[in-house]
Amino acid sequence: MSGSLVGVESIKAHLRLLATFKRLRQRVESSPSESLPDVAQFLDGPQRWAWFVGLAVERFQRWLKHVKWTEFATWVVNDIPPLDVLMMWHSYMLNPIWYAEDCDRIPALRTLQSLSAHFMPAVLLIAQMLIADFMQYEPCEQRGLSWFEKTNTPFDPFHSMKVLLHRTVRCPGCGRSNDVAFLDQDGIGYLQRNFCFICVCSLDITKSALALEKFANDLVTNHRYNVVEPEKSLAGTLHTPAKGRDWLRAVNAKGNLLGTPGGPFRPGISIYLIFIHRPYSRIMNAYADDRPFSIDLAAAVLRQGTFIDSMDDLGWTAPGFFDDEINEALLTHALARYHAFLDLLSIAPNAFYVPTLDIDIVWHTHQLTGSKYLEECKELVGWYVDHDDKVEETHLTQGLDETCKIWQQRFGLPYMHCGCPLPDAPRSSKFSLRRRPSSTKDADTALEPLSHPGAAAATHASEHDAVQMSATQMPPVKQHELEHRHQQRAQELRRRRERDGKRVLDGKMDEELYRRGFAHISSSSMPVPGAAVQARPDASERWAAPCVVSFPGAFGTTGVGTCVAGIKNVGIA
Repeated sequence: MSGSLVGVESIKAHLRLLATFKRLRQRVESSPSESLPDVAQFLDGPQRWAWFVGLAVERFQRWLKHVKWTEFATWVVNDIPPLDVLMMWHSYMLNPIWYAEDCDRIPALRTLQSLSAHFMPAVLLIAQMLIADFMQYEPCEQRGLSWFEKTNTPFDPFHSMKVLLHRTVRCPGCGRSNDVAFLDQDGIGYLQRNFCFICVCSLDITKSALALEKFANDLVTNHRYNVVEPEKSLAGTLHTPAKGRDWLRAVNAKGNLLGTPGGPFRPGISIYLIFIHRPYSRIMNAYADDRPFSIDLAAAVLRQGTFIDSMDDLGWTAPGFFDDEINEALLTHALARYHAFLDLLSIAPNAFYVPTLDIDIVWHTHQLTGSKYLEECKELVGWYVDHDDKVEETHLTQGLDETCKIWQQRFGLPYMHCGCPLPDAPRSSKFSLRRRPSSTKDADTALEPLSHPGAAAATHASEHDAVQMSATQMPPVKQHELEHRHQQRAQELRRRRERDGKRVLDGKMDEELYRRGFAHISSSSMPVPGAAVQARPDASERWAAPCVVSFPGAFGTTGVGTCVAGIKNVGIA
């Protein structure tokens, strides 16, 4: 394959979209209290944003029920969704294997998959039409009326948040449809941590009850071994990095859980032992509520906020920043590094890779091309490269070190130039790596650090928000283990800083590079013992949408929201 996988103009348009998402967040967080429904007026800024995002998920789901495929020219005029719904779609596509599988498994999402190719062209077109701000986009009168008829909400998300107060929830016990509030004074609304609604049949409807019904329905749906029926598979079993549609794997997953028809009784402990294995934890992670989606879209959007802030801190979302050719060179350099990142994936697929900020924005933009992204990954890398922004902290730090070492071996250059202390050069590698052949000298030259003053900061590891369990959810032994790991990591990074200080004195390291390290010590790369363990949520959290991402059977799991790529153990025995 020749040419760039992603165009520079597409990256620019994507960055402008991210800037708009940030302005949307700022406007929501600073909205006057009188512009909000009574029940939402006491929310603080971040809580307002979490609530707004929860409403956007509802609007996204309603929109999906009426999505129809049309040619791009017609779709972008008549059917492009509002900004908040576009934001949901954006985050969904940044989970490419989950997105592809859901679009395959869930009939209501299949049209969305066919429209994925419209996403980036639409962003590009709007960027060209609205030079100042994406938020200036307004639909024609007919489009606004059509949206209201289909979703029963105004097109403008700020008008919608004033009237979208309830959603319909089906009782898992009696099947009755109930209108439940999104927010409740007692903290038991649908978007709140302690959601609970008592049905007339006396069943307490909770997220766990809704998730269990969703899982049970998928599990017992009758299927045929010799006929591929994606809609009858469990979430997390059909698509893998190795195979786009693995029906045999999906069938075996169900069989392992259901057992042999007419076979001996299976005690609960035997079922539990199946679920604690990682492949089945992945399955259960997809069953968190009654939504059709296999990921928590609200949490995904909230985590994206930190990445957007990082792009903003670099200055990359500033209007007109990349109109200057000198600044545009940053994107050209990022493209070259992203291509090299994929090269690493192809030669050492079992590693656990962590991208830098510049690589990550190109990677995200590539993912927004939908099925084209997966097809190109399969052709170039040999497997479907997933994008995971919820990573166990120990895996993250090990993965970043491993990425630095493999990059250095492959290209003869440091992976990061931001000043973070890099791992020692490996004496040997568990991967059979060779330096690139001399014919790729020009390509390797493109990877050399730029002299641009903002280039170094862009090579810092890409970090999203922490998604960690609270202290009340973590047993003492796990807390102690986590703190011990933090202490070990902190000691190792102090050792590296001392090593680099000696290198500066010996004239083997640039002093400015060393000084930059002080500004690039993050919570994930230089952890503070105990910092990852959150205190008990205070009373105000009863208002907030759930921002802690966890899943059944993963007691004690701690994650750091950081993008990674790598083959994971996805086999199901």
